[in-house]
Amino acid sequence: MLNRYVILANPGSKRWELYSQELHHFWEEQQDAAEIHLLPWIEVLNQKGDLSGFPEFEKSALVRLESPGRDFEVTKALLQLGDPAQSWDELPYRKGHLLQPGALYRGFCNALQRIDETLKKPHLLSLCDAGEVMEVFDKNATLSRFRTRDLPCPESLTPPEKAEELLQMLRAQSWKVTYVKLATGSSASGIAVVRACDREPGAITSVVELEDGFYNTRRLRTVRGQDLRNILQFILDQGSTVQRGIPMAQLEAHNFDVRVLLIHGKIELTMFRLSTMPMTNLHLGGRRGEEQSCKQSIPRRVWLDAMDSCREVAKLYPGS
Repeated sequence: MLNRYVILANPGSKRWELYSQELHHFWEEQQDAAEIHLLPWIEVLNQKGDLSGFPEFEKSALVRLESPGRDFEVTKALLQLGDPAQSWDELPYRKGHLLQPGALYRGFCNALQRIDETLKKPHLLSLCDAGEVMEVFDKNATLSRFRTRDLPCPESLTPPEKAEELLQMLRAQSWKVTYVKLATGSSASGIAVVRACDREPGAITSVVELEDGFYNTRRLRTVRGQDLRNILQFILDQGSTVQRGIPMAQLEAHNFDVRVLLIHGKIELTMFRLSTMPMTNLHLGGRRGEEQSCKQSIPRRVWLDAMDSCREVAKLYPGS
C-alpha cells in the first residue's frame, strides 16, 4: 500500500489534526510509518490552484483535500478567485459576516478545477473527485441529479429575482412552510423557513441584518415585514434554492431527522437530531437523539425505503 500522502488543509485546523493522528495510528498498526506532507490551502490559492510548482507532487502520493473553512486569509483568497473585480486584501474580519456566499463558492470551484487539472498525473491519486465536490456543495445541482434517478425530493420552485415575488408565488402555491436557502450554504447558514400563507408572512431564520451587512447567527429568530423581505432578497441575490417544507417526524414533541453516512456504499452510521425548531443542527440548539427510540417511531418499510434511497445517492457520486 502507498503510504505517502499530500494533504491540502489549513494548519492547526481540527479536521487536519484529527486526520493526521488517525493516519499515523493506522500505519503504526500496519507496523509501518506514513509519510505525510501538509500543504496549506493559502499557498495553493496564492497560485490559483496550480499545483505544478510544488515539490510535494513530484513523487507518488495519495492526495487528500480537507475543508478550506475557518481561516479568514483563505476565505479572502477564495473571494478573490470568485470575484477578481474587487480587492479583498484589506477586508476586516467580522465573525459570522456573510460577505458574498455566491462569490465564495465560485472561487472554490475555480480553485478545484485548477487543482483537478494539475493532479491528472499517473503517479498521483486524488481521494476525491473535484467535479463531485463542486456539485454536492450546490443544492440545486444535487436536486437536479436526484430527480433524474427518481429519488424522493421536496417540491421546488425556480427562485424569482425579488422577495415580494417569492412571497406571492408561495401564497399562490399554498405552501404553508417553505425552506429558502443559500444554494451553496451549509450548517443552516443563510436559511429562512418561511410561512408565506400566514396573515402576516414570517420566517424563522439564521440570518440577521446589521448596519454593515448580513450575518449568520446561532440565535434563531422570527422576522416579519421589511426585515423578512430584506433577508429573503439577500438570499435570492446570492443564489438560492426554494423547497416546499415537508412535516418532520416527531418524537417527544420534537422534530427529528437523521444523517446517514455511507462508506463504499455501506451504511456505517446513522445519527438522529431533535429540536423544537425546523433546523435540527446541534449548534442551533438541537440535540442528538437516542437511536433505538427514534428508529422505533419510524415504520419499518419507510425506514428501509429511506436507506435504499441513501444507497442510490451514494452511487451517484462514486468518486467521493
